[in-house]
Amino acid sequence: MSEGTTAMGERLQDLRLSAGLSQSQLARRASIPTASLKNWEQGLRLPRLDAAYRLAKALGISLDLLAGRIFEEPPGAGGDGKVSGAAQEATRGGKTAGTPARQKKPAGGKGRKHKGTAGKKGA
Repeated sequence: MSEGTTAMGERLQDLRLSAGLSQSQLARRASIPTASLKNWEQGLRLPRLDAAYRLAKALGISLDLLAGRIFEEPPGAGGDGKVSGAAQEATRGGKTAGTPARQKKPAGGKGRKHKGTAGKKGA
């Protein structure tokens, strides 16, 4: 058992109890096996992302809250909380240094069909 697994299990149990749900009630609401929920709460295993999503939805919380990580700064933000120009460009779909340009497809739809010489006589 790792420290992170144990912390996640304790957090999940606290959130479940705060919602006033038993393990079987939460498992039923999240469409997961009760045994899996028990393993997660005991810190024996971590839920997969799809199961964590269903747990969060059943508890009426976000995945961030379930994981115990509330992200205050967006990716690419400096210590001042401002997003860098490169990060802004990336989020808008703009090109940044080191990003390869997309190759254009040939005109005419699906691309060119190559004419081979197979089956031609006298070629």
